[in-house]
Amino acid sequence: MENDLTLLYYTANIGWHIMTENVRKHLLEITEGKIPIISISQKPIDFGKNICVGEIGQSYYNCYKQILTGAKEVKTKYIACCEDDTLYSMEHFSHRPPKDT
Repeated sequence: MENDLTLLYYTANIGWHIMTENVRKHLLEITEGKIPIISISQKPIDFGKNICVGEIGQSYYNCYKQILTGAKEVKTKYIACCEDDTLYSMEHFSHRPPKDT
């Protein structure tokens, strides 16, 4: 089956580094490297295709700005947003809207 999904992982690079590293490791494990990942961060990180937006600060506006920056680079039909402090199951990424949506 053709992959139609890209993960957008976004982070302000604030918080527990061991936790965010484990979240990234978990995403790689559950997707088995079969889903492209674009990471949008405020400091450079080695995770998927990284887009560093610089230290713009932490706010809802900047969070959505980071998501939009990553979305503009997506080549697949669908995206899934992944926060830096949340563990996801593979089932989370399997939903697709009905074709008539």
